Amino acid sequence: MIRDITEMLSDRETLDVLMMFQSTRPGCLVMDPNENMKNMLQKFCKQNNYSFEQKKDDTSKLGKKGFFITDERKRLEIINRESGRFYGASDKKVGKFLGFPEESISYFNQNIEQGPIEPEAREKRKELIKNEVISEEEAGISRIVSYVPKPTEKCILKAVKRGKTHIRNLKAFDQNTNLRIGAHAIENFYNGVPDFEI
Repeated sequence: MIRDITEMLSDRETLDVLMMFQSTRPGCLVMDPNENMKNMLQKFCKQNNYSFEQKKDDTSKLGKKGFFITDERKRLEIINRESGRFYGASDKKVGKFLGFPEESISYFNQNIEQGPIEPEAREKRKELIKNEVISEEEAGISRIVSYVPKPTEKCILKAVKRGKTHIRNLKAFDQNTNLRIGAHAIENFYNGVPDFEI
């Protein structure tokens, strides 16, 4: 069933679902699934004893819905405590639900109104490569974490460490299941599977 689901998801969503499946992340979000995908996700959650909730985006005229999944039932309370623009929850609460670092959630919330925040993180990565703090490969690995790290050396190094953990777990998932779902998602998202010691 996991293969069927991942074939319907984006590469980013596939990575997020697999990371949660490997207990590397406490929750994931599938954005605006169609009816068929929603039914498959519900079946998948019930088979694996995951809690889930579909929340409507009240700010959208299209009535889009986000499908939140977690292996911790109480975690759903995070997205239900206050309302906001992101599928009925605040950006901060969604970030917390997904297990993002507090400093990166705060950075996002403080700067998102000014425009895209990724360019600053990209520039910081380039600076760290130039200063030989991280390699180009590690800069790429830091992108796999699903959030934009606060553009500081400490936060980007944390993202690199998390990214390596995600990749190790995805490789282990493929080995344990004789599938290439994790490697395929990484290849598509990252343009190749990073080859470092595990």
